[in-house]
Amino acid sequence: MACADDARGSMVRLTEKGRQAIGAAAPKRAEYVRKFGFDPLKADETHLYGDLIDRILDSIERNAR
Repeated sequence: MACADDARGSMVRLTEKGRQAIGAAAPKRAEYVRKFGFDPLKADETHLYGDLIDRILDSIERNAR
């Protein structure tokens, strides 16, 4: 189905089976994000990473208006 707000996009819906598959995959995905995205960082690097992500999200929010 076409997206009413953006002609470049499409709207999709998850089936119940798809929702269950995502739910089943979530714990492993969270483990991988922690293992490869955070565990290699030192505490000060983790804080810097959070600050950088906050700046990126702020920029996205400002430009989405």
